[in-house]
Amino acid sequence: MKKKYFLLNSLAFILILLAKNYSFAQEGRLPTINELKIKTELQQLYSNPAYKAPNSKHLLTTGPEQDCNNAIPICSSSYTQTSSYTGHGSTQEVSSSTCLKTKETNSVWYTFTAQNSGTFTFLLNTLNDYDFALYNVTSTGCAGVPSATPVRCNFSATGGNTGLTLPASATIPLSYSAADVPTMPGLNVSAGQTFVLIIDNFSANTNGYTITFGGTAQIYDSTPPTINTLSKACNTSSFNITFSEPVQCNSIVANGSDFIITGPLGANIPVTGAIGAGCSSGAATTTSATVSFNTAGLTTGVYNVTINTGTDGNTIIDKCGNAMSTSQTATFQYIAPVSISASEPVVCSGDPSTIKISGVPNISGVTYSWAPVSSSVDSVVVNPVNTTTYVGTVSYGGCSVTASQIVTVSQPPIVTVNPSNISLCSGTSTIVASATMNNVSCTNCNYVWTGSATQTDNGVANSTITNAATGSYTVTVSSNAGCAGNSAVANVSTLSPTSPPSCNIVYVSPTANVVISPTADGLTPATPTTIQNAITMAGCNSIVIKMQVGDYTISSPLSFGSFITIEGGYNGGANPFTQKTSGKATSGGFPAQGT
Repeated sequence: MKKKYFLLNSLAFILILLAKNYSFAQEGRLPTINELKIKTELQQLYSNPAYKAPNSKHLLTTGPEQDCNNAIPICSSSYTQTSSYTGHGSTQEVSSSTCLKTKETNSVWYTFTAQNSGTFTFLLNTLNDYDFALYNVTSTGCAGVPSATPVRCNFSATGGNTGLTLPASATIPLSYSAADVPTMPGLNVSAGQTFVLIIDNFSANTNGYTITFGGTAQIYDSTPPTINTLSKACNTSSFNITFSEPVQCNSIVANGSDFIITGPLGANIPVTGAIGAGCSSGAATTTSATVSFNTAGLTTGVYNVTINTGTDGNTIIDKCGNAMSTSQTATFQYIAPVSISASEPVVCSGDPSTIKISGVPNISGVTYSWAPVSSSVDSVVVNPVNTTTYVGTVSYGGCSVTASQIVTVSQPPIVTVNPSNISLCSGTSTIVASATMNNVSCTNCNYVWTGSATQTDNGVANSTITNAATGSYTVTVSSNAGCAGNSAVANVSTLSPTSPPSCNIVYVSPTANVVISPTADGLTPATPTTIQNAITMAGCNSIVIKMQVGDYTISSPLSFGSFITIEGGYNGGANPFTQKTSGKATSGGFPAQGT
């Protein structure tokens, strides 16, 4: 393979020397047989995939214009190139499937946009061999060049003037090979079409050339660029501006001084910067820019943008140096941040709270919406039963901004009293009320007692009634936020001594049932009664209650006076006292636990 490359490159070197020595034919005649043979053989050589072109070192000029994206804009009827280019820029953009079989060889790019419909011609004045290709990139841009077919392509081996001449031809594409003449029919173009023209210095001369453009179509721009569109800023600190045509990146001043922004009241808004789209990546021109500004203190409304002479001494200019007029103005909409407040951020279930949006000026075109409630005004009354987040949206000129407010629902407390039923033989008792919220002790609840005693305790962990005599005591609880809870009742009764029982010893069993078995009188170990009935039997008399071993089900607190003695436990059966045990405790809290 190396040998093959060496032979091919050696042949190329010989052919190039021959080409230089023959100095291709001048304009006015076809190329000689030898001249045609040399270029044809070079064409065949360069199209061979095994060929690797040698580096050209005798040409001095390179530049970004050797890439299509940085093509030289045509801004006058003629252009003089005094030096010559080497290589093909940063990328090889021309396909070998075109008439330029050597692809880009010492090339430079030009571009123009037809200002009106008509014919397009050009003449490259030279004594040497130049080739060219013309691409329509209106819809694809330079990115489409590698896969595109030129609308005009000329690879003639005849030296001298080359280009497009009248009359124009409707044939597209049109391609000339090395055996053809250096000039070919011009092209009909339509207003708005954009073209790129690549000029290839095939003979690698250093003499330069002059291009003269003709035809009836105006191909260079003499009209200053204008503002095409201006995006809404909405609730951001920048807007996007597009221009009617490409403008030079270096004419957009980074500090944003090419723009003046005024607010609804006429005050100037500080502009903080501007950058053209793609300019930071090395593009020479752009069709849009992003302008940043300071939003501090801005209100919702319409803002004006005016083109200004920047700190670089000029306004924004297009590819041909036409400067934007300072009379150019446009507007954008801006919507300032808003806030939401609640008249009652914490409410009881179902209680009202008014939520309101603030920060919106009284201007036409502002609309409101809410979620999860439905309303089209700036405030709404809500009655949540659960903690809810309310979102308010303000819309203006196609922009919208939202804010949210949480309304917390405080759950009502639950109160209990202990004890709830009290039987006294004499004296008084103490009743304690306590409350929980969400199963957590409420340490700042409010208690109100009514009935046999009236008392109010606010913001405490519990409330106590002391010296409670016979009567009914009702307590109502509410949270510190005012949410009403339930009520609980404690009843206190006084027992009167009855006739002493026939025996001051009463036997009780966990399985006794005085309803089903009336003989369960508790007077013998064989006929035990319930512990509840035993207390009643005592009737404020001194009595000894003997408890059989077992688990007792106690559904409410038992009141034992000082006159009652409890002993336990005995076993049931014929010999209940053969073994005496201590009380047995089961696990769990009251009422599951018993002793």
